[in-house]
Amino acid sequence: MSTPRLGRAAIAAALGVVLLSGSGGTAASWTDSVTSAGATIESGPLEVEAVSQSVVVARPGSPTATPLASTRVNPGDTITMTSTVRVHAAGDTLGARLELDSAGLVMTVGGVARQWTPRISTTSSLPGAGSHAFRVTETGDGATATATVSWTVPATTDGRARAADRSNWWGSQLQNQTVTPGGLRWTLVQQP
Repeated sequence: MSTPRLGRAAIAAALGVVLLSGSGGTAASWTDSVTSAGATIESGPLEVEAVSQSVVVARPGSPTATPLASTRVNPGDTITMTSTVRVHAAGDTLGARLELDSAGLVMTVGGVARQWTPRISTTSSLPGAGSHAFRVTETGDGATATATVSWTVPATTDGRARAADRSNWWGSQLQNQTVTPGGLRWTLVQQP
């Protein structure tokens, strides 16, 4: 073959490759991928469980207390509510606060709210974190906390000494009435 023919053949072959590849770029494209193994993320429980609750009445001079539901209260009686809860807390570096909310503790007699100030005490093996509150970590899983709230039914409607004119005596106001001590609420909130 002659040189001009070889040149033309080389040019034609190069032109054919360019036309077939579509604009002169390479037709090859490389890709690669890899899938990593999935991860499982677990969260632990953070909950408070009611274990027990009771409401009893103790009468002055009586050796035993009786359930509120089966007792008619009298002035001087002490009404005691006890609530025990258990904490379920599991997780690394978990922090929470268990707190007794006493806002619902409003003694009502016959549907009328009375301003009887309750005596409140709380106990737990958990470390204290303020008034009626405890610090919870994963080491506190299964710990219990108990609140005891007591009211003494005052001898008079205003809690003062009996007036000679009987103006602050109970009279019929406390007779045949339903006594309701309100509710205790335990709150468990996660904290950093």
